[in-house]
Amino acid sequence: MGGKYREYSSSRRTSNRDYQKIHPFWRGVGFAMMFLIPIISYAATIVLLKENGKHNWFPFPADLIAGQGQFLYRIFPDPMVNIKLMLIIAFIALFFALFTLFSFLISGLFGPSSRKDPYYVPPLKKKFRRRY
Repeated sequence: MGGKYREYSSSRRTSNRDYQKIHPFWRGVGFAMMFLIPIISYAATIVLLKENGKHNWFPFPADLIAGQGQFLYRIFPDPMVNIKLMLIIAFIALFFALFTLFSFLISGLFGPSSRKDPYYVPPLKKKFRRRY
């Protein structure tokens, strides 16, 4: 038994569930996406900046264009380095959200049944008390 801060039951429940393990294929897909999403984001940024130069969809503020004294300009001598970094980060977040939504939809359609899902929580049974 034990004291105040110990567990009441002497035996712990351990379950060896096979459905909680992630298939190695999906681990490989996740690993590949870790490298592909930044590469795709960089390519999307370059394409967006080229098309923006042609059509002038949105002007960039002069404060974002790097000058001689800025730290990033000394490392990367490109005046658009600040804008590129911001767009790359925005595209990474966008693509991550899209791939996450897509994977949730796919796993919801073809995944295990809801009771075998490790995050499944059965609905609570409410006990109603009569008032006298």
